[in-house]
Amino acid sequence: MPKPDSDARIIARLDPEERAILRRVRAATGKNTSAIVKAALRAYEKALPREGALAIFERNGVIGAVSGPANLSESYKDAVDYSDKHGGRT
Repeated sequence: MPKPDSDARIIARLDPEERAILRRVRAATGKNTSAIVKAALRAYEKALPREGALAIFERNGVIGAVSGPANLSESYKDAVDYSDKHGGRT
């Protein structure tokens, strides 16, 4: 006998506002809860970013926006001026 798919059935707790939304959507569309959840899941998946964080940062000009030594992540303490920290005391 095949093992049942654990994702085939969903149990979700909805707060009163979410239950009211579900009732309004069912009334407005004539669809049952299962059809609404399936459509919402597809819409949610479509809204997810299709590109990774690096590509998003590059597209928005974050990568390469500043210049500095290639090893800055390793040597940043050498590049930071701590002289004015705590009122000029070191």
